[in-house]
Amino acid sequence: MSENETKIASGYRFAGVHCGLKADGVADLALIVSEAPAVMAATFTRNRFPAAPVVYGRRQLELHTPVRAVLVNAGNANACTGRQGEIDVMTTVEVLASVLKIDRDEIFVSSTGVIGEPFPVTTVLKGIEALAEGIAADTSASSGALEAAARAIMTTDQVPKIAASTVMTSQGPVTVTGIAKGAGMIHPDMATMLAYLLCDVEIGEKEWREMLSRVVDLSFNRISVDGDTSTNDTVLALANGASGCRLESESELAALETGLLEVARQLAYMIVKDGEGATKVVTVRVVGAADRPAAEKVARAVANSALVKTAFFGQDANWGRIVAAVGYAGVEIDSDRVNIDFDQVRVVSNGVRDPRYRESDGAAVLKEAEFVVKIDLNQGDGDFSLLTSDLTHDYISINADYRS
Repeated sequence: MSENETKIASGYRFAGVHCGLKADGVADLALIVSEAPAVMAATFTRNRFPAAPVVYGRRQLELHTPVRAVLVNAGNANACTGRQGEIDVMTTVEVLASVLKIDRDEIFVSSTGVIGEPFPVTTVLKGIEALAEGIAADTSASSGALEAAARAIMTTDQVPKIAASTVMTSQGPVTVTGIAKGAGMIHPDMATMLAYLLCDVEIGEKEWREMLSRVVDLSFNRISVDGDTSTNDTVLALANGASGCRLESESELAALETGLLEVARQLAYMIVKDGEGATKVVTVRVVGAADRPAAEKVARAVANSALVKTAFFGQDANWGRIVAAVGYAGVEIDSDRVNIDFDQVRVVSNGVRDPRYRESDGAAVLKEAEFVVKIDLNQGDGDFSLLTSDLTHDYISINADYRS
C-alpha cells in the first residue's frame, strides 16, 4: 500500500458504478459489503418528511439486525414518493439480497438527490449486477474501489470525502474508515449528508450505538453551510469484528471513540470546506455563556446568519452583523460584557468597538481561508463550537438550476 492510500478497516469491500441515474457516465450507485455480519448504529434526519430509505433504516435499527451490505444511490432522493417509494426500497433490497446471497434484513439502503421524483427502481436494479461484479473484483479492499464508492454517492460535491484512523489496542490495531457526501443543504442535526463509518472492532451493540450518538453530536451536528436540513440525512456506523479485537475496558473503548470521532470530524470538515461555492471555513466559538445550551444557541445564530456568511465571503469585517445575531439568538445576555475576536484580533470589547481595533486588521483575518470567530459572553462556563462556511455567488448559481 502506498503512503497516499487510505487505511481500510478489515473485512469490507467496495464498488461504485454508473447505472444511469446521473448523466455523462458519472458514477451514481455504490455498494459496501462486510464479509461478516456487522453491528449497526445509525442516526437519521429529524426532517418530518423522511425519505423512504430513512423510514426503512429506522425499522432496521429497531429490529437490531446485523448489516452485511450497504447500497447507496445518487441522483434521486426517493423522498416524498409515498408508499411506492417504500415498495421500491423493498424491491431493491430483495434483488440485492438474492444477488449477494444474504438475508434482505442485512441490507441497508440510502438515497440522495432530487426530492419528489419517482424512484427509478428499474435503473437501479440494472446497476446491481455491475456492483456485484465490482465487489467480486475488489478481493483486497483496494483504495481505488473505496474511492469509486465515495464518488458514486456524490451530488453537488466537488471532491470525494474519505478519512481513516487506526487505534492501537492491547489486542492489536483497530481501524475506522469513513466516507461521506454533502455540500449543500447542510445544517446541524445532520444535513443533506450521508456518512458511513466502518470499523473492524468487535463491540457490543449498546456501546456502539451510544458511542456513535456522542460522536455525531460532536461532529456532523456541528456544521452548517446554508441552514437547510434534508429529508435523507444518515450516518451509519458498522463494526464487523474482523480485526479480532474485542474491546471491553473503559480506556480502550475511550480510545476507539476518539478514533471514531477523529474520522467523523475529518469528514464533517471536508463537507464544510466543499460547501457549494464555499471559499471559507470558519469556526464559530462561543464561550462564557450561562450554560452549554445557551452557547449553542448563540453559535448557531451566528453560523447560520446569511448576513454574517455573506460578509465572510466579501471579506468585510462587519462585526455589527455578528452582534446582531448574538442579540436575536434568544439567550439572555448582558451586552455590556460581550467580547468578540477574529483570530487574535480583538474587535469588540464590552459590547462596543475595541479602541485598539483597526478595520484593516479585521479584514486581514477575513482574507484567510480559515479563521475563528470567538464570542465571549462573560456570563458563565458554557462553551460551544461549530464549523460554518461563507455564502457566495456560486451557491446561488448551483442551487438555481440544480435539477437542470
